[in-house]
Amino acid sequence: MLKPPLEEVLVGFAQKVGSRRFDLRGNGELLRPILVKTMISWLAASPQHGNFRLMMQVGSAIAGLAADNAKDAQLMIEEGLMPVLIKMMHLSLRIERLGTPNPSHSHFSLSASWRECSATAAAAALAALIQNRSTAEAVVKAGGLSPMIKLCRVANTEVQLRHATSAMREFCDTDEKRDLLLNEGGLESMLQALEKCDMLKMDERGEIMIRMNILSCLQSMSLSSTVRGQIWDSGIMRKIIGLSGQVELGKRSSNAITACTIAIISNCAFTPQNRRQIFDLGVVKFLTRIVEANKNSLVVFHACIAIRNLALRKATSDFKTWLSDDDDFAQSDFGDSNCLKHLMVLLKQFSPPNNDDIVLEQLLNALIVLVWNNSKNRSRMANKEVIDLQHLTRLAAGGSRVNTYVRQRLAILIADLAQVPSIQAYFAECGLLEHVFQWLFLPRTEAVTRYCAAGAIMNMVANEAVSSRFGKALFAETKKSFLSSLAPLFQEEKMHECMMTNLSGILANLCFRNDGNRAKVWQTGAVTRLIEILRDTEMKQEAISFGVKRSDIMICALLQNVTASVTLRRQVADSGGLQLLLNIAKKGRDMNMIRYALGALRNIALEPGLQQILIET
Repeated sequence: MLKPPLEEVLVGFAQKVGSRRFDLRGNGELLRPILVKTMISWLAASPQHGNFRLMMQVGSAIAGLAADNAKDAQLMIEEGLMPVLIKMMHLSLRIERLGTPNPSHSHFSLSASWRECSATAAAAALAALIQNRSTAEAVVKAGGLSPMIKLCRVANTEVQLRHATSAMREFCDTDEKRDLLLNEGGLESMLQALEKCDMLKMDERGEIMIRMNILSCLQSMSLSSTVRGQIWDSGIMRKIIGLSGQVELGKRSSNAITACTIAIISNCAFTPQNRRQIFDLGVVKFLTRIVEANKNSLVVFHACIAIRNLALRKATSDFKTWLSDDDDFAQSDFGDSNCLKHLMVLLKQFSPPNNDDIVLEQLLNALIVLVWNNSKNRSRMANKEVIDLQHLTRLAAGGSRVNTYVRQRLAILIADLAQVPSIQAYFAECGLLEHVFQWLFLPRTEAVTRYCAAGAIMNMVANEAVSSRFGKALFAETKKSFLSSLAPLFQEEKMHECMMTNLSGILANLCFRNDGNRAKVWQTGAVTRLIEILRDTEMKQEAISFGVKRSDIMICALLQNVTASVTLRRQVADSGGLQLLLNIAKKGRDMNMIRYALGALRNIALEPGLQQILIET
């Protein structure tokens, strides 16, 4: 045992080292190894001197040095700190398991206080070394990970549990480490650590910190596909859902804990096999209440990701073919729970001028997934008494205050919603059509936004009233018509296939049952340009891509609608359209193209001067 005067001197010295009042950098380079060796030797001698204060203070000093400076941490590994720490951890855990005194040990080494202090001091140092990325691998190689995992299960104090869970949180930053933690029993340890939060006496701040450590560790682990497959079997997901109930009641919660809890759910829901099981635990109601009541950006961010992951459906990579008809349960249930309304309210909150682009991206992603190929949810979005679509117009009007990805997501959502007739008219009335039209002229780097904007306009002008309004629309500043502004777009080199398809679709819909629009479209020169493009495509011998096939179909549909005008039939024929249509009708590669080509030829045949030409050919 140390005598009181000596104890005070040594403890005071360790305190100064831990608080870095001894400078180990700069001119103190020669002193660094001496101080490190001294701290290690004192810690190694703790079973002999039996001084709790000194052991705790030295452990704290070592932890402080390792956390503060990677060079100090590496030096400690080189000077043999790991065997000392592992011996202390094993001795504490072994004695704890035996539960009966060993006569060969002195009284102080067998006491509960010594075991707690030894485990606490060693855990503090190990946690600091694990959190330092330069020494984490050395700790694992020396066998320091297993004792820390075990400590999560058998910790007797708040401090021990905090050190152990903090180390686990910082450790699993790569898939390799996550899998290692899984194989060492990390999931079971985290579950038991969560249970210990209810068993150990600790203040609210300490409990929140430990819960945050555990949940952050689980969130990181759930990023691994290997771990996600095991989380459900371990029972942790049920515990997490149980915690979500406590979060709702405001018990032991903070926004950070709520966000972390939801993040684990969203990560696990990314695996299709887990979605139905998570869904059956009632998570839809929980997430809906979260987006209704919680306005914290971090919580909303993770809630939207969870909603998106749960509502995702199996599809081909291009989302054109759905592989299953029985996986829309989450879409429907989120719609039934009024989630769409709450997401739109949040969209208003995070829109300019106080916008949060990161949250906006996920809000729009969630809305896109909920309405994608779901007519019922689209109809819900059209209910003006419940949902205010004006929020989309305000966001579209954000201009430079909205980043490119938000604009892209918004364009996709608008294009999807514009398939609903009542929404088509509303978008035109509220001014959204004008904002979306301007996106057609964005830089080519925003190709997705451009062709989705074109798709949205194509869907809107399928409404005859909107089509008529669009044909008369002028830019307020230049008084130039929208239609004449489209012409330069068709001169672009290497235009994206989807952009060509949707632009052709815009013209085709504008020319449907509208002679005024037909004349204006012809005056732009776009029709003759599209005839040239279609002729070039027909002359190619190589295989045609799916996108080009779709654009060719739209061009044929445009020619059918344009030739419905008595005054334009001769002009289409003289522009090379007649021969092109005949070739397509004879040996077209697609039935839809042939159908539209025959429709155009039927219209041309109504022109007396062209009937003889058709007969001769």
